[in-house]
Amino acid sequence: MTITKLLLPLLLALCCAGITYADSDRAPEFSDAVLEARIHQLHDIPMKAKLTPSVKSYIRTYTVLKREHASFILGRTMMYFPLFEETMRKHNLPEGLKYLAITESALKPHALSRSGAVGLWQFMPVTGREYGLYNRGDIDERSHPAKSTDAAARYLKNLYRRYGKWELALAAYNSGPGRVNRAIRRGRSKNFWRIKRYLPRETRAYVPGYIGAAYLVHFYKDHGIQPDEPEYDLQVTETTTVYKRMTFEEIADITGTPMHIIVELNPHFVNRVVPASAEGHQVTLPYHRIGTLVRRLYNITDVPLEAIVKATEKERDVRRMTYIVAEGEDIYSIAKALECKPVNIRTWNKLQAGAPLQVGQVLDIMVLKPEPDTADLPLLSQDAVGGISSAKVARQLVPTGRLPRRFNVHRTKRRETLTDVAREYGVSVEDLLEYNDLPSRGRLGKGTLVSVPMY
Repeated sequence: MTITKLLLPLLLALCCAGITYADSDRAPEFSDAVLEARIHQLHDIPMKAKLTPSVKSYIRTYTVLKREHASFILGRTMMYFPLFEETMRKHNLPEGLKYLAITESALKPHALSRSGAVGLWQFMPVTGREYGLYNRGDIDERSHPAKSTDAAARYLKNLYRRYGKWELALAAYNSGPGRVNRAIRRGRSKNFWRIKRYLPRETRAYVPGYIGAAYLVHFYKDHGIQPDEPEYDLQVTETTTVYKRMTFEEIADITGTPMHIIVELNPHFVNRVVPASAEGHQVTLPYHRIGTLVRRLYNITDVPLEAIVKATEKERDVRRMTYIVAEGEDIYSIAKALECKPVNIRTWNKLQAGAPLQVGQVLDIMVLKPEPDTADLPLLSQDAVGGISSAKVARQLVPTGRLPRRFNVHRTKRRETLTDVAREYGVSVEDLLEYNDLPSRGRLGKGTLVSVPMY
């Protein structure tokens, strides 16, 4: 029997299943019927998906022609989708709008278009200023992941209020309301698919590109694509407020954080410098290095800088482990026990927000090997803690010679209470009282520094 005769039944079976293989890299391709059925399963996008030639072209680009690019994008969803989802929920918007950032920037916070649009959400200077994103020369908030995402959510909400259809809101996000209004007038319709021929070429492909990005995130496994996971230090992070001028080189020297990690986590600092500011700027670092920066910021001078750096620059490899959920456990108790965040567990396991865990459920967890031993660091005196408003924090440091593993320092706003601060960070008022000499009731004065333990 010839090889052709041996393979013929297998080839026929694959064709019947709606699968063919591209000649270039043996990437599987599926029939229109299979793709059509799949895009109808994209229930988290706020529109009815259609398998148009343009949508099909985007799917093929991601899954056949540019598979490495698709792997990069899928890996970056671990960094940014939790932020996008949280922000969309905050503004009562569909979480599926998160796929729009793939179309805009391929999830690159430093992305710069030929027209001058910047960041994950590709804001132009004028629109950015309209939504509170300022470019001051040394800071371009269009590249700030959290601030730009919040601005994008507000912009999308306003566009949806104007048009009442998400296809038109997305088109207006890309090309501006003026062009969409003209297309509506010329086409005498508010149906995107009917008027798209009156839109600029890029905008005609914008909604199909959005559908193609959503398809990729949902069905990449069926195409044999694996996410290119970013480094652990890019996934598990903490943010603190810096008031003094600091260069990225200084932060790297103090914390032992590689420069490329600092740059990636803080794309809004244009010149790799954190400017001095009375209100402070947010700086994000890997969670296991943020405490070292806080030591330095708050003038804890009893610990020699050399000892701090030595304690942080040792290799801390990441290992993947499985965790079996026991009775009575939830995502919050597990995150606390494993020293990560609930959002990390959801991201690593692709869990929907709010979905309960089941007893016996197996979770994938990424953990660091044990921290370098810092027992030889000298103990800290209360006088060594400068700039922190809590004497209790200082007393906490004396027995162990180290700061709490993770905490932030919050500067209160006008009319803010301790309950407001606790709600913002997801901790209890009792936690805040333990770390701060503050009243349990009533408003705090504007500018009060509150130490917030991060669990």
